[in-house]
Amino acid sequence: MIFTKINKENIKILYPFLYQNHYRLCDYSPLVLLLWRNYLDYRYCIEGDTLFLSQSEKGVTSFLLPITEDMYNALILLKEHCKKNRLPFRLVALPESMTKTVKQITGLNAIDMGASNIDYAYDINSLSTLKGRRYSGKRNHINRFTRDFPDAQFVKLTAKDKHLVIDFLEQYHKDSISDAYSYYKDAVDKFASCFDEFDFLSGAIKMEGKLIAICFGDIVKDTLYVNIEMALRSYSGIYEKINHEFINKYHHQNLLYVNREEDMGDLGLRKAKLSYHPFLWRKYAIIES
Repeated sequence: MIFTKINKENIKILYPFLYQNHYRLCDYSPLVLLLWRNYLDYRYCIEGDTLFLSQSEKGVTSFLLPITEDMYNALILLKEHCKKNRLPFRLVALPESMTKTVKQITGLNAIDMGASNIDYAYDINSLSTLKGRRYSGKRNHINRFTRDFPDAQFVKLTAKDKHLVIDFLEQYHKDSISDAYSYYKDAVDKFASCFDEFDFLSGAIKMEGKLIAICFGDIVKDTLYVNIEMALRSYSGIYEKINHEFINKYHHQNLLYVNREEDMGDLGLRKAKLSYHPFLWRKYAIIES
């Protein structure tokens, strides 16, 4: 098995697998693999009808769950690869629904990867309507934004808007002081220079000829992913507005969930994601001793 580094030129080769996976975790979404390809050194290997994905962090190589219809033979092949290359057999980002299957095949118990590795998922109908008392604060923020900024509009982004996206990011980064997002900042900046080369979902709030919020995402089977969501906090209610508009723009009858990814250990981000009353999709790992 030969693993090739993922880049923007070969990511589309993986689409037939990525868009058919049923794991619902952000780790397997195309835009996450593209954005974090250098930070986690994402690599892929296609063997027959199976996609293998690897990542490396601090010199430690791990593998995501193979995307396949034949999990038994895929895991056996992966274990043989690890043995041949003197690598510990490490699986990460296992959805809870697959832990029993993997244990039956490998004989190994899965362990919880912890709070910083949880995906925040939501019922898409709840987020699209924001009905009920528990969403009253969100509705109030959106209504106030609409009242204060009546000329603001939600728009889809095209290649013609690239300069506006780049200008927005320059302004956004002035407000961002967290070192935790230094890599993410660079990754999004690079993506902004080529987003029109892909078919990812996009949206922005535009006002007076400039952007004050942007959002990029994707749909995999029954889940809408929100992979990038940035806004200028000086506009009160802007995050509630872009979130609501983006979800309603792309919501259709076959969608059940919105996945807004992890909080990366950022307590402020965790609080914001929890305020929308999520399901917590925990992730598991298998590490052979």
